Amino acid sequence: LYDFGMVTQDALQSLRYEDRDIHTGLYNRRGFLSVADYILARSAKEELHSTLVYIEMLNLLSLVKEFGGLIEREMLTNFVETLKSAFRSSDIIARIDSNKFLVLTSHNQSFEIKRVFMQLKEKMQLANKGKQDGFHAQYR
Repeated sequence: LYDFGMVTQDALQSLRYEDRDIHTGLYNRRGFLSVADYILARSAKEELHSTLVYIEMLNLLSLVKEFGGLIEREMLTNFVETLKSAFRSSDIIARIDSNKFLVLTSHNQSFEIKRVFMQLKEKMQLANKGKQDGFHAQYR
């Protein structure tokens, strides 16, 4: 019985990793889609607003080509921490490609989203402050 429990636990753990990006710990495309389906259905049922935010790091790929993987890890870590601090813990953040991210917010109003965008912009500016020119995250 103990062995069966360990096998089951290992299988569940491996499923969890299939839904996560190995470099950031965020949801990957697959994980995002499975969670988003549930959240959007629930929001529709309760007639609540949801917002999908697309964010692209514009200079990540060029910096990786020029300086290698170490700069990628550092920039990703800083960028992900900034995203997490700008959005609520209930918002779903995913890395869907090497430099592309989605955030699904639910149960919000338009004025709240505007505030979150302003907060994200401020946090990105603060995170980039003091970094060498060219080594800061550029995003849209």
